[in-house]
Amino acid sequence: MTMTGGTGAAAVPGFIDTVAWVHQAQQPAGRLGVATVRMSCYTGEYSGTLAPSSEIAELAWFGYADRPRVPAVDQLLFDDLRDAGRLRQ
Repeated sequence: MTMTGGTGAAAVPGFIDTVAWVHQAQQPAGRLGVATVRMSCYTGEYSGTLAPSSEIAELAWFGYADRPRVPAVDQLLFDDLRDAGRLRQ
């Protein structure tokens, strides 16, 4: 699942007690490459119904087949997660 427009797993009540860091990808941002974009991936147990709220604009489930739809830094993350067997096709 991805959360767009938010602060990640901490923005979703119910994940806090079981959140575990999985992986981080990073790459230079912008044309000059003077900033770095970092994307972190977490896993956790959740019970209830997930729904967008507050600064979370949209929730979506992605597999590796969705790789072309995500930003470049997420594509790096998708590659690493697939290679580790943590992202389904």
